[in-house]
Amino acid sequence: MAFPGFTAHQALAPATGRYRSGATRDGGMIAVVPASFAFDCSDKADGNYPHPTKCDHYIACVAHEHAYELPCAMGHDGQRLHYVQDSGPNPATSRCDYPEVAGCQA
Repeated sequence: MAFPGFTAHQALAPATGRYRSGATRDGGMIAVVPASFAFDCSDKADGNYPHPTKCDHYIACVAHEHAYELPCAMGHDGQRLHYVQDSGPNPATSRCDYPEVAGCQA
């Protein structure tokens, strides 16, 4: 099952309703879960947005109504990357980077 704004193919895990992908840089599995807080995607273009409280996560808006919370990958040095605040919602340009580059102040 493919979703706009995601860089990897997502597969539904029927038992939990969570989406999983094995396409992380650190080789681990990630769970794509509905946001655990109210994040309004109704007036936003489909794509990725900064998480309001976690620098190392971001929110993916899908179909102008669904908000999914995703973690940034791990860097090559084992440090969790941070979402680059001004990289925009376009999945082609939005990205996670090292904290000193990302500039997150959440």
